[in-house]
Amino acid sequence: WSHTNINAETLGKAMHEQVVGPRYYSWNRGDVHFVALDTLEVDDLWYYGAIGEEQLAWLRKDLARLAAGATVVTAGHVPLRTGAFSNEFEVEGPGRSLQTVKGQTFYRHIVRNSQALLELLRPYRYTLALQGHSHQAERLHLWDSGETRFHTAPAVDRTPGLRSGIFIYGVTGHVIDDGEIVGSITGDVGRL
Repeated sequence: WSHTNINAETLGKAMHEQVVGPRYYSWNRGDVHFVALDTLEVDDLWYYGAIGEEQLAWLRKDLARLAAGATVVTAGHVPLRTGAFSNEFEVEGPGRSLQTVKGQTFYRHIVRNSQALLELLRPYRYTLALQGHSHQAERLHLWDSGETRFHTAPAVDRTPGLRSGIFIYGVTGHVIDDGEIVGSITGDVGRL
């Protein structure tokens, strides 16, 4: 990739697709269908969490190939569900946390249309949503989405009090365990 190739049309998501590849895609491994999602949208200089209509249409077609009840795992950067940003909102206030796009104001650090995704996945065994963005390990299980767990992986981060590492999951057939957090740049290894 050369700087001479950069122009307005090749920046951002278009550049990602040219250099890295698709922004969203899926694959099967054993009895599990994995879906990598692009959970970022941009308005002027600000990003916010959302899944675009084009991506939702692609996902409808992708899921149509699966049998009802198939196990699905999604992965995306901005969380679909989280409680991790409540302290940040208190500290930073609405100026950095709220975003207004096309007349709608919403909290920008959570995928604002996650309900549309959950509706698409309702016929399947949507067991796990892997997510990031907050740099904090978090496990949520919300009853409004059936058996889905929303797990936010801790980032590699040197901030005091934050554990860095990754979740490791065990998979047997279509069953995925609750994962274990391992590794740390500070030596703090343990179970969440």
